[in-house]
Amino acid sequence: MFDTIINISAYKVLHRLLQNQPDQMFRLTDQELDDIIKYDILNIMASYRNMMSPSQKKYVAELLESEMGFVNISSVFDDLSDSMKDEIYIPYLLKLINRINVHPVVTAAYQVLFKYCTNLIKPHMHSGLYVYDYLALMNTAYFSVIADGLGVPEYFSRYMKESYGPCNYDEFVDYIFEKNSGDIDWDLEIDLDGIDKFLEENGNTNIFKKTQHGDNSFTGAAEFFDIVNIVTDLRGEDITQTKIRENDKLLFSVSRKTGIHNIKRTIISGFDCCFCESDDYSEEYIIIQRYSSYYRKFIYDNNSLERFLEEISSTVIELDMSIWPVHIIFIKDETEPTFPEEALRSESQTFPRYIFSKEEAIAFIQDKDQRYIEGDDGYRLYIVDNRWILNDTLYVPYLKIATVKYGLENDSNINIKVVFYESKNKKLWAEYSDSDTDPDRWKTLGLIRISNFYSNQGYENKPSLPSLPHIYAEIYVNDGFYGQVSINCSYKQIQKETMLLKTFASESFGHYVGKTQKPFFPIVTAKYWEKPNDLYVPYLKIDVINQKREPAELIYVEAVYYSMKARNLWSYSFSPLVSDKNTPLKQGYRKTAFLMASVGYENQVAKDNLPDITAEIFINGDFYGTTTIDCSYDYNKYDLPLNEEPVTIDNDYVKVNNKDFYPVVKQNRWKKNSDIYAPFLQFDVINQQEEPADHLDLDVHFYNTDESESWGHYTNSTLLANVYLRPGFNISAFASCPIGYNNMLEAEALPNLEALVFINSVYYGSVKINRAYENISTNETLTMDEKDNDRQSNEGNVWNEKSFLGNMGYSTRKLENERHEILYKAVREYGKQRIVDHISFLVNMRIAQQNGAEKYKKAIKIWKEDLVYVRNV
Repeated sequence: MFDTIINISAYKVLHRLLQNQPDQMFRLTDQELDDIIKYDILNIMASYRNMMSPSQKKYVAELLESEMGFVNISSVFDDLSDSMKDEIYIPYLLKLINRINVHPVVTAAYQVLFKYCTNLIKPHMHSGLYVYDYLALMNTAYFSVIADGLGVPEYFSRYMKESYGPCNYDEFVDYIFEKNSGDIDWDLEIDLDGIDKFLEENGNTNIFKKTQHGDNSFTGAAEFFDIVNIVTDLRGEDITQTKIRENDKLLFSVSRKTGIHNIKRTIISGFDCCFCESDDYSEEYIIIQRYSSYYRKFIYDNNSLERFLEEISSTVIELDMSIWPVHIIFIKDETEPTFPEEALRSESQTFPRYIFSKEEAIAFIQDKDQRYIEGDDGYRLYIVDNRWILNDTLYVPYLKIATVKYGLENDSNINIKVVFYESKNKKLWAEYSDSDTDPDRWKTLGLIRISNFYSNQGYENKPSLPSLPHIYAEIYVNDGFYGQVSINCSYKQIQKETMLLKTFASESFGHYVGKTQKPFFPIVTAKYWEKPNDLYVPYLKIDVINQKREPAELIYVEAVYYSMKARNLWSYSFSPLVSDKNTPLKQGYRKTAFLMASVGYENQVAKDNLPDITAEIFINGDFYGTTTIDCSYDYNKYDLPLNEEPVTIDNDYVKVNNKDFYPVVKQNRWKKNSDIYAPFLQFDVINQQEEPADHLDLDVHFYNTDESESWGHYTNSTLLANVYLRPGFNISAFASCPIGYNNMLEAEALPNLEALVFINSVYYGSVKINRAYENISTNETLTMDEKDNDRQSNEGNVWNEKSFLGNMGYSTRKLENERHEILYKAVREYGKQRIVDHISFLVNMRIAQQNGAEKYKKAIKIWKEDLVYVRNV
């Protein structure tokens, strides 16, 4: 009977759908689609059967058994009748198709079901048994309700006319009644009142509305696979027994060729699971084959795989399978259209899992001696996974290792280190360590530790497989070399041939001939502007090749950036490549230094406006050459040696005054710093000395001229911590006051502030802070006017007596106990920091004056003693 509908266009539409919507439709096969249609027919007929008398019900079972080949249908009917309750049955096919919400396909599914049920019943209406007329009337009423619920009554009318002639249920009743008018038996056999009640109760059914039993439109993976299994059983095909025979044959072949023997065999969640151990008892396996369930359900039912593995783990514990690792081997099922490899190889693995054909499984078990390596210090290492993987934002080499304790019970800790190398360029790619220093854990034999190792170098965009570099990893346990393994050039889990550990360390391929007489040879591989964090900054990648005759145990790279046109020392960066905490760099091998300036732009500047930046490169403190940063934001791969000449420029700078430095103000305004709006000062400091400057200590005091008191204090003694400032060159300095406002005030409400600048404890002058938040371009110089001289007179009436401390009566002329009493009250009222800043300011101002340290020696001594008192309050 099913063959009579396979040529209709609607049926073909559904099958074409399988190719276009595999995920939404659970990637079901042609056979599974047919099984779902039959499942719906079974349930629809069961709903008709519920409306029949006991004597009529047997005809429905006989109809399905004879026309559809179902067996033992009566018991199934009883179960379905109990589960249906009083609700109309919504065909599962319609709910499944509704997942893609394509109206023409939904109507095609409706047509297939209507045609199937109609063609199933119609031939028997001429048998003289009125029960089939009753079935035809119920079928018409049911599909009338379904059509209205789908909003397609016109399709019902069209299919009715094609099948019977009448276009609706009422006309069909009249049509059959007229054919059987006067026949009392027909009236007794047909319960038109029951059908009318059905129409009345379900006439306004919305097929996909949410009901008290859930969402009619939703169908999950578990339900889908259960339905397929139900129909398989009803067809009477002994699929499970066939699968068992096939599985028996495979297990026999594997056992004969590998020597493994069975510990236990059981069915878990529809899968045939055979728990085995090797012939020498050194390894254990779980060989999993499909029985009645489908691997595909692990894709769509997130919890099914977890539940399955929990049962596997429970059985492992029950059988006391204690030799690690217990290898889980899924045997590929050729009948599965799509195999869920990613789901089965998910990262949260209790045991290593593999997906093999029979031949691959045999080869895997036969190669068991090459899957691990044993050391003399009591550990056995297994390579569980080795491939490329997406880790956070980069595609990187990845290695998963299982370490098993099998000897030397007195060991109390373990450190595993993996060093990744790129073989083609002889490059140390990255290294990663994993430690466990629990004093008791590693005294236990058989203890297992799973370690994941990720390279910190990789690719932002997913490379194609052919373009992946060949990476291998050297493995060390407690600093002892164990072996090396290649990283599979794949994004999928390893196959057997890539799992083998090689027990030798890679050395240089032949004697390396250095390109220069220096111990290292740097090669620039990238030089552009990048935004690694919050700023666009000059960015360098430099490969450093070890040219020494022995491994290099210490390598650090420094870059000093200069803007040549502006004669500006732009920035400095440091990259520690190799230290006592790293693996020494072998002779002839290279490692990449990443160097980023710390000064840049918040927003991307037009390429034409980027400054010309030249970087001087130092390795282990020795100058190696220079390179110029591209005025570009595009990454271009280079292979360039450094220019060995240092940065040079004519020293034609003309001194402005007789001081060592000359500050030029660039910004003096209010700016948001962290969570507060505070005074901000930026200036370029020019070295006016004939020699490079090796230190530049900046000290800025912000002074409130309205209140005649210190506002806040900023210091920076690290401007030249790692570099020298050439004669005539400048460096940008920034000073942000630590005191400000939580909210942005109107400009008029801001206090009048001045910034007094000291460089290397020498007073250089002051500048007013603009009462504004926007940047006003400026090239001001610091001033030393009469007011500054007044501020430095005698004991500082302006700075002391008129200040908030002066108003409280504080003076160096007072006795110690009187001063301390005033300072104690001031700390309670103004806070300790404000008192410290103000007294420190007084000390610095006096020392900064010509012969000030001697002239104000007594006052300075008292202030310093008072500072100690305030800090201890």
